[in-house]
Amino acid sequence: MDSISQADIPQADISQTDKDFEQFVCAACHNLRQSLRNLRLLVEDAPDSRVEEQICAMESTLKGMVEYSVACVSEGRHDRVEMEDVLKQVLLPLDSNTISHDPLPAVLGDASQLATVLRHLLDNAVKFHGADAPRIHISAKRDGPRWILAVRDNGPGIESPYRERVFTPFKRLHGHDYPGNGLGLAICRKLIERHGGRIWVESNVESNPGSGTAVLFSLTSPQS
Repeated sequence: MDSISQADIPQADISQTDKDFEQFVCAACHNLRQSLRNLRLLVEDAPDSRVEEQICAMESTLKGMVEYSVACVSEGRHDRVEMEDVLKQVLLPLDSNTISHDPLPAVLGDASQLATVLRHLLDNAVKFHGADAPRIHISAKRDGPRWILAVRDNGPGIESPYRERVFTPFKRLHGHDYPGNGLGLAICRKLIERHGGRIWVESNVESNPGSGTAVLFSLTSPQS
């Protein structure tokens, strides 16, 4: 296959990519600087467990940065992917008793990248459950040439003003009350966009508090 030069890419696409990376790097530097300041203070006079906590947070951030960077530039594959098989792979380290699902379709995409998307969405659904034990359901419905998949949880829900914000790198809706690096949903968005799809959040928290959150994403059907 012929190589693609920068001149072959529309200027608007290049500008948007540059802007995304500029915002990402600025936010990443801010987060890392703050972690380093905290670490220096803790090393001077603090229990080892707190030092270890800060080190783990830095490692998580760095790992997320690498994953996000790869998601931004990776082209991925466009093979036929059985989402049932992808889900089985993702469920291996999880408590599958908390997760139910509809029959899942075949789609066009990169199996490894789609596994990453499901892993992040399920991790979030487990992490942000409410007072009850987590209950997660994965659904799928046909929408013309595409499939819409949804990961629904029983958490506190997300209010309307924040449903887009959660996809911004390092913008953590609940601050540091929950573990994580603030990059999971940002990575999911980049990977789904690489597949030509979109990803969004639905929640009825305003009319039905505690009704949970659904993260939906679209993928192309192999038959389209």
